[in-house]
This record gives sequence, C-alpha cells and structure tokens, in this order.
Amino acid sequence: CIHAPGTTHMAKRFKDRNHIWALSGVGCVAVLGLVFGLLQFAQQSDLAAREREETVISNGFAARISEVEALVVPNLVWDEAVRNLDNRFDLEWARENIGQFFESSGHFQFSLVLDAEDRPIYGTRDGSELSRAQLAPIADAASPLLANVRRDEVGRRALELAPDYGLHHPIQSSTPIWIDERFFIVTATLVQSDFGHANISKSRAPIVITGRELDDAFMASMTDRYLLQNLHLHQGDSRPEPNEAHAPILDLAGNNVATLDWTPQTPGSHLLGRVLPWMLGTVFVLLLATLVLYARSRQQAAQLARSEQRSLHMAYHDALTGIANRAFFEELLTDMSVIAKQTGRSYALHCIDLDRFKELNDTHGHQVGDELLKLVAERLNNLRSENVVCARLGGDEFALLQNLEQGESAAVLAQAVIAELSKPFELSIGPKTLGCSVGTALSEESSCEPLEMLRRADTALYRAKNEGRSCYRLYDAEMDKVLLSMRRLKEDLRADLAAGALTMVYQPQVRLSGEVVGLEALVRWTHAEQGPISSAVFVPFAEEAGLIRALGEFTLRQAATDSLRWPHLKIAVNISATQLQEPSFVEQAKRIVEEAGASPRNIEIELTEGVFFRDEHETRATLDALHEAGFSIALDDFGTGYSSLSYLQRFPVDKIKIDRSFVTALGQDPKADAL
Repeated sequence: CIHAPGTTHMAKRFKDRNHIWALSGVGCVAVLGLVFGLLQFAQQSDLAAREREETVISNGFAARISEVEALVVPNLVWDEAVRNLDNRFDLEWARENIGQFFESSGHFQFSLVLDAEDRPIYGTRDGSELSRAQLAPIADAASPLLANVRRDEVGRRALELAPDYGLHHPIQSSTPIWIDERFFIVTATLVQSDFGHANISKSRAPIVITGRELDDAFMASMTDRYLLQNLHLHQGDSRPEPNEAHAPILDLAGNNVATLDWTPQTPGSHLLGRVLPWMLGTVFVLLLATLVLYARSRQQAAQLARSEQRSLHMAYHDALTGIANRAFFEELLTDMSVIAKQTGRSYALHCIDLDRFKELNDTHGHQVGDELLKLVAERLNNLRSENVVCARLGGDEFALLQNLEQGESAAVLAQAVIAELSKPFELSIGPKTLGCSVGTALSEESSCEPLEMLRRADTALYRAKNEGRSCYRLYDAEMDKVLLSMRRLKEDLRADLAAGALTMVYQPQVRLSGEVVGLEALVRWTHAEQGPISSAVFVPFAEEAGLIRALGEFTLRQAATDSLRWPHLKIAVNISATQLQEPSFVEQAKRIVEEAGASPRNIEIELTEGVFFRDEHETRATLDALHEAGFSIALDDFGTGYSSLSYLQRFPVDKIKIDRSFVTALGQDPKADAL
C-alpha cells in the first residue's frame, strides 16, 4: 500500500497543576474587581452626563424664551405702534401688524392688545379674531405678567426723569402657562416708542400679550439644536421618573408646571457595553480554564495530532484540485525507491502533460484553465487505486505513481489515461477536447534513484509530445541520445544565430495572372554537420531555448536589407507573439528597418491569431503603432483555431492569408469549392 508521508508529536504535560489553579483563581478575582470598578465608573459617568445635559437644556429653554420675547419687540417698541395702539386705536393696523404678523412670522398661536386699563380691546387665536369676552380668560391667566410689566413701567417713568437716561429698552415679562390643556410661552410686552417721534398719551401704555405654543415644531427645533432623543413634554413634575433626563419648567411663582423629558446619553454604559463583553469573556475563559485545564492536558495530544494532520494535508495537497502536490509526490517517490531496493519490487512513474492547454488558457483565461485542471484531476483520481497515486506537479503537468503488482502493466494504465483525457470536457464555455501525452519510466533496476526516475519519465514525455501527442512513450536509453542530440542542436543554433550563419530565402506571392505581388521571407538553417534542418524543427528549438526574439530580430533585419533588391514589392516577415509583447518592439522594428536603409512600407508584419489572445488593449496599441509607422499587417493561417471576423474589425489588419487546409481540396470537394 502507498501511505502519505508525515510525523506526529506528543503534547507536553503540565507539572504544577496546583500553581495553575492558584493563578487562575487570583486572575478571576482581579477581573471581577475590575468589572465592578467599570460598573461604578459607567454609572457615575452616565450620572454626570445626565446632569450636564439637564443644565444645558434648562439654560437652552430659558434662551428659547428670550428668543420668543425678541420676536415681538420690533412691532411693539415702535413709534407706529404708539400712534396706532395708544394715541388712537387703528383696528386695521392691529390686524395687520399684531394678529396676522405674529401668526405668520412668529408662529404665535394667540396675541391680544390690552389698553391702559388692562382691558382686552383686540385679539386673535389660531388665526381667528376673538371677542372681548373670549379674550378675558387669556388676560386673566397672564395677570402675573401684567403686574410685572406695570411695575417695570413705573420704574421706567422714574428713570426717564434722569438727565443721563439713554435708549428705551423693551419692558417684557414671560412665563409658561397651561391654557385649555395647551402649553404656551406667554409674553406681555409694553408698547413703547423707539425714536421718540410718538409719545404715550395716557398715564399707562397698552400691553400686547402673545402666546407661542410648545408644539411638535417647537420640540423638533429643540431636538435638532441640542441633539436630543425622544424629547417630549410632561405636564407637572416628572423628575422622579427613572431612565429619563428632566428639565423642569417653572412659572413666575417658582412652581414646576411642566417638565421636558428625553432619553439621556449614556457614555459610561456605552463604554461598558464595549468593554464588558471582553471582560466577561475573559472571566468565562479563566473560569473555564480552571475547570477543564486538567482534562485539556490529557486531550492535547489528540488535538495536536489532528491539527498536524490538517497541516500535512494542506502541505501535501494541491490547493486548486485537491489531489496530491509535488512535495507529496517527491516524498512518496523516495519511499517507493527505498521499498524497491529492499524488496526488489518494481513501480512505474507516469508523467502526463495536457495537449493544447496553453492555447485554451490564453484564449479563454485562467478561470477556464483552472476549471479544466479540476476536471482532469477528477478523472485521474477515478483511475486511482490502492496501488496508484495521482498528483499535480504544477501547471498542466500531472503524474501517476504505480506500484506494479504481478501481472500489472504500466502500458495499460498509460493507455487508460490517454483514453480518459481524450474525452470531451464539459466547460462553462462549452465542450472542449484536448487530449494528453504520457511519458512512462519503469524501475527495472533497484538502484534507480527518484530524481533519475523523474528525468526518465520527463524524457519519455518529451518524446511523446514530439511524435504527435495524444500518445504515450516508454523510456529507453536511446531517448537520452536523441535528447542529447537536441540539446547540442540548440547550442549550435544559438552559436550560428550569434554568428549570423542563418540564411534567408524568399517565396513569391503570385496572382492568378502570374504577376508577382510580394515576397514571404523564410529563414533557413544549414547545420555544419547535419546539413539543412527544417524550420519546423529549429523554430520550436529557438522557442524552448529562449532564442525566438533573437531569431525574429535576425529575420526582420535580413528581410529589411534584402527588400532594397525589390523596392516595388513588400516582403512579409513572421513575427512571434513573444516579440510583439516586448514594450520596445515597435521602436526596435523601426530602428532595424532604418539601419538597413529600407522603408517600413516595404515590410509586412505577419502574425498568427495567437497574438490576439493576449491583452487586447496592448495588442491593439502595438498594431496601431506599427501601422502608423508604415508597416502593413497580415494575419496568417486564418480560418483555423479560434479565428474570428471580429479581428478584422477590431485590429488594423491589411491582409488575411487563408489556411492551406481550405485550398488543398479545391477541384476535388464541392464544399471546398463553395467555401
């Protein structure tokens, strides 16, 4: 059987339990004392905040009375008021400047005018004029105010006899009064001259009584001004009521006729609400610790083991697919190698690589690629048995480790993998078929080391991919010779490319009439020992060896130089997606052509559809810059893969080259003719 690698550790035991109990007890007492102190602090803080609010609102209500008094002064300390309310009584003037004005501008619910004998001569209430009999109860209710005003009036007359007497100041008296179950701020104001152009004709001046009700609008203004909550008016003294703040409203006699009540702020309780749960949590934890500490010490070993298993699972499993990862696989391969040496049993290592995965990933994004990898892992996991473990080594590369029992064949499992992964995958973008290549290595010798096994399986995988894909290859020693030969070829290509030993040939582009309209630049490599080598061989070598950019630069430079031989023709040069991704590619291409003495208008940049799978914004910007510099753009192999007519609309493409697969059957297949 194949087992996961890992280790377990035993938990340490507590030696001095009595000491821990004592410390826990002291800690609990300390926390309880702290909680009690916090409760006292919160209570005192709330009380202080409440008293502060009550003082502020009491002063604020007194200020509101002063504001109400100030509203009537301009219309009553006025020469015109003396003329029309004392020298003579003008009813229309009183209606306009007393009744209507105070109701509309001051929001007073009632106003009445008293003559020198304190008898009502005019008044309104809630927008309606009242008779003298209807005004009498209001005048009676305001009698304490009248007494104050008349007393101050007598004092004023005495002051007026002084030679240094200055400006007239209003004589007013206000008090809150309940009238017909409605609460008013009632103000009595003496009618006076402002600039002295009119004088009181009688021994006493008229008095105007106004009433401003403490209605919802008044309460709302107090609420907004002082940021109160649930402000309301309570008739009588409500201060004994708990849980609310109270601002008493006193009349002239000092009687508590009403109370403003609201929900006070509780900063201490708010702070306690934030701190107390933590303190109670601490107390609970300490109490719980004192009760279960001994039991926990016996359970820790098991908990540590479970925690270690979770950590091992995360360390040895792939986060995306959930199957074993490379670290798990390499340790398991090491264990298998040791077992093979000790018992002489053999095992097989299968390296699996998905075909055309990069194309799918580049075209549809990493999200679709991840979706495919999960499905691949699921299918490989279905092939797993007691003697087979599957793992993801990274990217789109997977591996199977097979413990070969008697009669089992590595080839059967490899073929099963190819068959399983050749079936269509149902992705969010629709069904897709990719296939895979498999390289297999057998531990025929007990001395075969893990890293050597991986190398052999990778070598066999490389052979499978080079021989058509969707197949498997079993490692043999001959593959190493081929691989070594390929490595030498890559090094030789690097050297010849640096020495400029590659050559160019040009394939004409011909119309049906026989007219040559362009040339296609094709690079050729003649090896010093092996002779001519196909571009289908050495171009992939260049990509693997990181030489594709240097090869592309050589091709463009040579084509630009040779274009001087055919100034009336364009030369098409293949450019790889890797080159096009370089930020400096456009400037580099312009510089190469200029150094050759050629014109960009004689060069056609030939691309495959793979360039469009990159960042569309950057690709379009690069192609636009090339087009603006004078290069023309051709799209090669159009009609295969994911070719779309939308490319021709979104990108500055001048020419499309139809893939040869569409023309090879001309004259033989009616569908090809129609297309």
